[in-house]
Amino acid sequence: MKHKRVGILLLAIFGIVLFISGCSKEGTNTTNQSSSKNVTLKVKSAQVMVADDGNDKENLIAVKVKVTNNAKDDLEYSQTDFRLKDGQGNVKSGIDTPFFGDADGSINAIDMGQLSNGESQTGYVFFKAKQGPKYTVTFKGTLDNDNSDDVKISQGMNTKVVIDRSDSSLKAAKAYIQGVFFGDQPDDYDDIVENNVIKESATFNKELASNISKRGFFNNEFSGEEDDTLVKAYQTANAKKTRIKPTLKYLTGNTAVVNISGYTLSLSDVYDTYDDKYDSVENVDNKTVIDRVTDIFSSEKPAKIKNSDVDLVLKRHGDKWEIDTSSNQYDEVVDTFAGTGF
Repeated sequence: MKHKRVGILLLAIFGIVLFISGCSKEGTNTTNQSSSKNVTLKVKSAQVMVADDGNDKENLIAVKVKVTNNAKDDLEYSQTDFRLKDGQGNVKSGIDTPFFGDADGSINAIDMGQLSNGESQTGYVFFKAKQGPKYTVTFKGTLDNDNSDDVKISQGMNTKVVIDRSDSSLKAAKAYIQGVFFGDQPDDYDDIVENNVIKESATFNKELASNISKRGFFNNEFSGEEDDTLVKAYQTANAKKTRIKPTLKYLTGNTAVVNISGYTLSLSDVYDTYDDKYDSVENVDNKTVIDRVTDIFSSEKPAKIKNSDVDLVLKRHGDKWEIDTSSNQYDEVVDTFAGTGF
């Protein structure tokens, strides 16, 4: 391949107009394409993305493009040769985002470099932008040819909807929390969440029952029915007191990460209150202990979730989201809602 020759530019500018939906429904796959004798640019799809590098959250629009070199000479290009223009005339240059490169195998940034005659390259270009009523995608490449003339090409308007899965991922996370951790399954749970709520809530309840009985309130042995009573009392109180804030931390392709912050009941605080009010080693019957603990559940103030990495990881399958219960992050979520993640 030849080196880029400074000052010799071939401009191939393409106007591909994207209508952005005002809601979060997925759009069509209408193809937008513009061609000249030298270059063809096709916009294949576009998605709303959320990036989080641990410091700042960025809203991005990822546009999947295909560039084909029709000229005899090599075409050189980079991410910054792509532009996104909104309806107010504001222009954003494409940015290099290795964060999205291999996030889940479905979002791959377009490779930078050269294309020989007849070669094509397909990939995503990322722009720091939010949804808007109208966008135009443009491309400016460089041909390695001393005698090239500038070429400008525009294309008529085509309808295109940018896919935005941010709302659906958040909705699925909230439904899962409500159904599994609070024992109150939403009516639309099965429409948006793939996880088996009965199975996973039963697993969580067993963990919660174990946590409650191990907090040191008492030396009593409880039956399964009594464990269920304690779990139900905790979840009922927690549902009323909890003030959690699920926020979308990361979204790319078929993967979403929802962070959970706010306040929820702490079993350590409940135990301290019990110990202050009662002799935790006194010999009392099960019913008395259950009544005491239930009363404290109802009166105890929720504690702040101090861990900043309480994250639900979601994977999209068709129209549903599956919460990844095998992830390391999931254990932090379980501990938080089981009263020990503080």
